[in-house]
Amino acid sequence: MYLEQTAQRAMTYLDSVGVAADYDIKYMVLVVRTDEHEFSVAHDGFLTDFICNIASAYPQKSPV
Repeated sequence: MYLEQTAQRAMTYLDSVGVAADYDIKYMVLVVRTDEHEFSVAHDGFLTDFICNIASAYPQKSPV
């Protein structure tokens, strides 16, 4: 359940910054793929760090 929630959080974030992505959960590992990057985390990994890594690769754009 935690991986599914984390996947939804990642997809919502990526959608908010305009990045298309897919995700898979296999063997208790979450993988999020974009055109440029692939992020993965195991069920017992640091889920917050996982989201932070995605945000670091795709930061929010400040309004002009």
